[in-house]
Amino acid sequence: MKIALCDDRKNDRTAMETLILELYSNAEIHHFENGFVLLEFLEQNSRIINILILDMKMPHLNGVDTAAEIKRCYPHLPIIAVTLYPAEYAVPAYEFSPVHFLVKPITHQSLKSAFVRAIKGFRPDTELLSVQFMGIIRYLPLDTICSIQSDGKRVKIITQDESIETSKTLDYYEKTLADKGFFRIRKSGIINLDYVREVDTTSKSCAVILQNGSGLPVAKRRRNDLFDRLIQWRRVNA
Repeated sequence: MKIALCDDRKNDRTAMETLILELYSNAEIHHFENGFVLLEFLEQNSRIINILILDMKMPHLNGVDTAAEIKRCYPHLPIIAVTLYPAEYAVPAYEFSPVHFLVKPITHQSLKSAFVRAIKGFRPDTELLSVQFMGIIRYLPLDTICSIQSDGKRVKIITQDESIETSKTLDYYEKTLADKGFFRIRKSGIINLDYVREVDTTSKSCAVILQNGSGLPVAKRRRNDLFDRLIQWRRVNA
């Protein structure tokens, strides 16, 4: 288990590391003294970290703002929020949905409870898609992506919660996601087959209805291939 521990107080980091190793002797712990250093590390290493432990009150970049950036760029990473000032940070912290909120001084039992929740929330087999735009890279779990669409000028990745613009082309994503359960239904759109609720063929045109109720037209030349892929995908993943 690889853990990122971010706290500006060295003594608190040392004490937390001792508690963690008493619970999980094989844990690999990376120390960070502020949010800027942590974010810089995650730019290249977010895929190797399993759990983040983040102090809320830090100079330069506090834990709330650090967590907001982490959730924006690396939504798959579970965060355990830590503070000595619960009255000040409890409400702001829950804006980024931590898996647990710990108040210093931390006990073995409270830390163990936090890790149980974090481990349940982290899926080590989660496949991620790197999305780059304007120099910013985000990592999105594939199972949160509903579709990828283009209006001719911009390509957007549509997740369960948001629409994210990307500098890559649909051709790139079609090739990258070909064996990941994604299918190109027309020149301007790719869908996640897991999000298909039904295929509407009641009119002359054909449309895929996704789980959120949105309908996307299917190119005539792609219809038979779509039916074949859907059947094959659901048979394999039943």
